[in-house]
Formats: sequence, C-alpha cells, structure tokens
Amino acid sequence: MKTTTGKITGIWQSLITPFDEQKKIDLASAERYIKMLEQHDFKGYLIGGSVGEGMLLTDSELAEYIKLVRKISSKPIMMCVAAFNFLQIEKRLELDYDYICATPCIYFKPHAKATIEYFKMLATHAHGPVVLYNNPSRVGCAITDHIYDELAGVENIVGMKECDDIQFEKLSNKYVHWQWLTGNDDYMCNPFFINNYNSAGVITTLGNIAPDIILNLWKHLRDQNERQVYIEKWADMCRKAYSIPNPQAVKIVLAKWGVIKPYFRAQFDPLPEFSYFDAFAKLAI
Repeated sequence: MKTTTGKITGIWQSLITPFDEQKKIDLASAERYIKMLEQHDFKGYLIGGSVGEGMLLTDSELAEYIKLVRKISSKPIMMCVAAFNFLQIEKRLELDYDYICATPCIYFKPHAKATIEYFKMLATHAHGPVVLYNNPSRVGCAITDHIYDELAGVENIVGMKECDDIQFEKLSNKYVHWQWLTGNDDYMCNPFFINNYNSAGVITTLGNIAPDIILNLWKHLRDQNERQVYIEKWADMCRKAYSIPNPQAVKIVLAKWGVIKPYFRAQFDPLPEFSYFDAFAKLAI
C-alpha cells in the first residue's frame, strides 16, 4: 500500500465517458477527447465519477479507459468509486490509479460506525492514497463530523472532495493535514471558498468545455480584478449546466463540437431541446 501524501492541488478534470450507438465505450472518441484536454494545464484526471457515468461501467471497461488515458497522458489519475458495499469495489481497487476518490456506501444510508469501517477497509486495500467524497444530496449518506473525527488519523486518507459548503468552511480549518477540494464548480464564485486558505482545488465538470475559464479563475483565485473577466460567464454556465442532470450539458456540447457522439448509458430520455445546447455552447470556449 502506498502511503504517499502528495499534494492534490489545483484543477482536476472529471472525465466523461464517450459511448457509441450501441452504448459501448467509444475509444476513438475517447482518444480525441483526452488529446483535447491535454492542451490545458489540468493537474490530473478523475475517472468514473457521476459525469463519467462511472457506476454504469464494468470493471474491465474502466480498466480499458484508464489504459487509454495512461497511453496519452502522464497526468495522475484519481479513480472514483461508489457502491453498495465493499465487495462491489474490491476488484476496482486493483486497477491502475494514483488516487482513489470514494463516497460512503450508497442507497442504504448506513450508520456512522459502518461508514467508518468501510473507509478504513478501503484505505487498507487501496494501493494509492484515498480522497473521501462527501456529496449527501447525490449519495444519500453524509460524512459527518463524527466520521471525520474517527478517520483523521488514518494514514492513507489524504484529502476530501467536499460538496457541502458548511462542512467545507468548518472542517477544512479543523483538519488542515488533509487537502480540501470540491466537486462543485459554482464554488469558484463563492466567497467562502475563494477566501478560505485551505481550499486546495476543484474537481471540475465544466472544465470539459470551458477549461480556460476555470483555470484562469483558479490562477487568480484571490485577485478580484483579474477574476471579473471570467466570473459572470462561469456563474451563468453553472446555472445552465446544472439545471439538467449531469453530464447531459457537457456531453451534448462536446458532441456538437464533433469530439464525441451524443450517447449516454444513464437514463436521460427525452433530452432537452437542442436549441438549449446551442445557447449553452456559446458560453463555452
């Protein structure tokens, strides 16, 4: 087991998963897509998150996708895992990743003690450092103060992807040995994140289609004058993109640009009118 606690800072890009007409992974589109992202200074890639429809991938498909990314990029890979129990992720922990990003067990809303034991087991079996992912509105189970307290001394847990603004502001200043990132793009517009000196970075969705905006927002995080060039456009993108289920907006825009094909595994039918995406695409670069 690795026990490295390297810095997980800056803007990490959460990857979509391109599919073809048969709902299989479209490796040709994926290669084109990763090469597009490689033109920008992302610190690493997250694979298998909600924007990547990760829970709908098989272990072998996820391994194949990681292999392709490794072939194209030297950036570190953070693999997201969300499951009902440990058995569902055991094989995934053997895959080729640099970091694990893990939610609590989904759906069943386990007691805090069970969540603590789950994370400890995961940290023991993972061959790379672990980032905990707190997003109760999506997962149905929160990482509470008590759980954080119990996990504070676990060596292989190195950071948090925190999506609760109250928790972020309060706990990032309590557990300063962890790296505090968020998966909420709109935090780049919020003073509590901008002015928090323990804010380590963002695992972004909208960076897929507006990389220059978020990279410049991060570069000028605490420079209000420089940020003004980007902030209104970014806030508008966040409002529009997250008014429909993720990753509809991002994948349709990428499809309109000819990077991928407009197919999903998640249940998104019927899609919104394409005129919506025409307007949204104009906001992106």
